[in-house]
Amino acid sequence: MNSQKTFVEKLKRVADDAQVHVHLVHHVRKGETEDIRPNKFDLKGSGAIADLADQIFMVWRNKKREAYFQNPNRTPNPDLETSAGATIAVVKNRRVGIEKTYALWFDRASRQFCPTSDTRPFDLTMGTLT
Repeated sequence: MNSQKTFVEKLKRVADDAQVHVHLVHHVRKGETEDIRPNKFDLKGSGAIADLADQIFMVWRNKKREAYFQNPNRTPNPDLETSAGATIAVVKNRRVGIEKTYALWFDRASRQFCPTSDTRPFDLTMGTLT
C-alpha cells in the first residue's frame, strides 16, 4: 500500500509543479449489487489515494434502468423511466468545498450524456447543439 501512496504523492507533486490537473482513474470495490451508488469509502487499495486527492468524482451507471429499457417485454415503471441513466458525484472537493451529485441522461444517437432528459446533445463534428 505504501507504493500506492508514493505514486499519488508523485502525481500531486507533478500537478502542483506544472500547475496542471492530473486525473487518476481508480476503481471501487465490488458491492453486493450494482444498484447501490458507491462512495469514496468504496475505493480499492490504499486509503491514501482518497486522503491525498484534492477532488474525487464518482461515476455511476444506472444498470437497472439500462436493463429495463433493453427488455422488450417490460411492464411500465415510471420510476425507472424518469430516473437518470448515470450520475457523477463530487464526493470530495478540497479546494472549493462543494460536494454535489449531477444526474445524467444518455442520448443513444449521439452516445453522449446530457444534463436533462430533454437536452439536445452537442454536435461534436460541428461544435453546435443538434
